[in-house]
Amino acid sequence: MAILDINNTSLKKDVNKIINSPDKVIFYSWEARVHNKKYNLNILKIKNFDLVRNYLRNIGDHMHIEFILAAGDFYKYFFPYKENSYITITQKPRTFTNLPIKNAKEIKATYKLVYLEKENTPLNFIEASERFNKTALDLMDFITVKCQLLDLSLEALRILYTGGTFENKTYKEILYNTVGSDSLKVKINGKPSIEAIDISDPDNTENQTMTIIPDGTPIISIPTYLQEHKKGIYNSGIGMYLQNFNSKKTWFVYPLYNTSIYKKRSYKSIFYVVPPQHFPWVEKTYLLENKVLKIVCVADKRYISDGHSRIMDTGNGFRMSAAYSYMKKPVVMKKTGPVGSRSRMNYEVSNKDALNGLNYGPMVEDEISDNPYSEYSKITSRYTDIIHLVWNNSDPDLIHPGMPAKFFYLKHDKLVSITGVIINTQTSVEMANSGLLIGIYYSNTAISVLVDKGNSLDIGEW
Repeated sequence: MAILDINNTSLKKDVNKIINSPDKVIFYSWEARVHNKKYNLNILKIKNFDLVRNYLRNIGDHMHIEFILAAGDFYKYFFPYKENSYITITQKPRTFTNLPIKNAKEIKATYKLVYLEKENTPLNFIEASERFNKTALDLMDFITVKCQLLDLSLEALRILYTGGTFENKTYKEILYNTVGSDSLKVKINGKPSIEAIDISDPDNTENQTMTIIPDGTPIISIPTYLQEHKKGIYNSGIGMYLQNFNSKKTWFVYPLYNTSIYKKRSYKSIFYVVPPQHFPWVEKTYLLENKVLKIVCVADKRYISDGHSRIMDTGNGFRMSAAYSYMKKPVVMKKTGPVGSRSRMNYEVSNKDALNGLNYGPMVEDEISDNPYSEYSKITSRYTDIIHLVWNNSDPDLIHPGMPAKFFYLKHDKLVSITGVIINTQTSVEMANSGLLIGIYYSNTAISVLVDKGNSLDIGEW
């Protein structure tokens, strides 16, 4: 697969529109204060900040930070209280030359700090430090501190439980009445723990006569409970994630493996993969236009596939007895007597015919069930591969869980596009300059996109 040479394609105009956009390129300066019940400490400098958003396996952000404190602040005011410390981070919009941007809005967030004992330097100086006052310690050295950050809303919602009986409700309505309503009741510093809930339209839209959620069910488990232990919501897996999006703390519930939703969504992304040698440094790499996030990627790409071994091992379909058929008529009455009807008694499904004509649809573990959606999801996941991209000078908050994506590449000198869904982002924020002077920070994001298996892609790196 060839890297896109935009000079010879119709995309040159689109890419140039992004990188030459009149919109101001916004960088940020990052400042922070550590605080506990007794002290407020100014951080001298944030060295780096890492943010992982795994929409496939996690329910919230995984964050690490590395910052510098004066030795006196560290030994006297931070370390003794590290078990109950918080950090407030402020992002101030700046120009590339570190000038303020008029009327630009600051971004501020507070997190619980978790001091990482194994990753920080062993502190043999702790006892000796008691012989020095704070001023003397500050003159001696600076201390680099590594911590994990915990989202305050997510930590509270992890231990929120609920239950109830719902009559004649769709699963979407049940999610709003549990995940949505119960989360709103939880307050963080006097404010609701969430500000919005976004539920992608379910594949199962039927009113359920009676749905019982056992008391003591964790809020974060309800989507999976309905998907796997009731009649199912999506036929392509289910995910749940808490993220800031459009300046709102939002619960997202979405299908995991639906690679064909691009045309159905208004908010989506387009990636233009261009050769690094053509754009060794591009400040403006994205443009949000009519809810479409257009991104120029100027880094290496990788395409990962396990071929069709997973399908051969586990099947391209499934067979399962339909529980509802036993409550109705699983037979067809004929002159000679009742004859069993497989179509009335069973789910017999295949994603697509195997190329060699040998379709394999084993009987599922739960041989009798009224939930084919869970099995549909397993089949759908087997027909996916992953493409990795890198977005420089990024703004990861413009990407949301379950976001559809399209990207372009050249194959045999022909322009080809592929659609998929974003399943993971990993962002690294680092300071542009060395030393302790506060400057601007660069943000680069690695993005993983789930696409249909094969999908006319060449195997290997491209």
